[in-house]
Amino acid sequence: MRNLVERELTSAGPRRTGGAVSGRRSVTVNLAESPLTWLHSRGHLTDRQFDAGERLRTDYERAQLPPSVTMRWDPVRVDNGSCGHGLTESERQIAAKDRFDGAMAEAG
Repeated sequence: MRNLVERELTSAGPRRTGGAVSGRRSVTVNLAESPLTWLHSRGHLTDRQFDAGERLRTDYERAQLPPSVTMRWDPVRVDNGSCGHGLTESERQIAAKDRFDGAMAEAG
């Protein structure tokens, strides 16, 4: 899926707010493409490196490690832990964080 937007190109990288300003340099960004996908599609990562990176990214997001600036307004799902190998949502989050921490420790 392609979700292309124009961003103003600044010395710090593409500006995330607003679109390109007339007379300034701009870049087209695909919001649906991850940096790992970009590197892999251009031959900078092997299939094994890409798969490992995607598993690490999935664990990072599942463990809810990205910073949260404001209160989370996501709807709360209650499913009595019926999905995910018999683990509750909290247990899956803890397991993902343990896997992520272990991978970071191995990487150094």
